[in-house]
Order: sequence, then structure tokens, then C-alpha cells
Amino acid sequence: MGMRLPDFHLDEAKYSLPRRLVTSVLRQLATVIPADSEAERGEIWLDVCEQFHALQPRDAAEAALVARAIAANLAAADCLARAARRGLSDDTAMRLRATAIASNRLATAALRALARGRPADCGGKRKRSG
Repeated sequence: MGMRLPDFHLDEAKYSLPRRLVTSVLRQLATVIPADSEAERGEIWLDVCEQFHALQPRDAAEAALVARAIAANLAAADCLARAARRGLSDDTAMRLRATAIASNRLATAALRALARGRPADCGGKRKRSG
């Protein structure tokens, strides 16, 4: 990817994450931004950074869940936009919409796991104290 990522402000007081981790996760997210132009990519990039910071991941596992949710949301939006294009067969449009629905489910599952404080794919039940 040839895009230079803009600097972003990381409020160290809000995060217990190392800056290198945040930078790494955001760079990975930048590679999945669907855009037709660099200007559009730059606008979406700012949204991605705002979403990441708004969810305030506290550790590497939460940062991965946040990234998964954001990437799935980007994929869903891209699939829906492609499905709305003229000239697509009904089968292609339906497959794109189905993929968008699956991506939205992944985003929702990641956000729910973040809210519960455990990874979505950990498999086991969380023990409650008390």
C-alpha cells in the first residue's frame, strides 16, 4: 500500500497499550480499507482511527477484537456498495449481500465479546466470582 498513514494522537492516559501495538493494529486496518481513491481512503482512515480510539481497547486481545469489528464493518459496507452497482447478476448481488450480513455478524460478535471482556473465539465460559 502506497498511502502514508497520517499521524494520530494517542492519549497515553486512556490506554495501557504500547504505542507500537496501536500503530501496528492501525496499519493492519489501513490495508483493508476499501476505497476508489486516495482521498476517499484518507477519509475512511480518519473514521477507522476514531472508531478504534472510541472503543478504547485495554490490552492486545481487546485491540484485536476492536480491529476485527472495524475490518468486518468495512467489509460489510464494501459488499453492500458493490451489490448496489448496476449490471450485476442477481446471484452476484445476493452473494455480496450475504457476505455483508456475515461480516456484520462478525463485527457484532467481536463487539459483544469486547463488552464481555473476553475473546469471541476463546471457547470456554468465563467463571464468575462470588
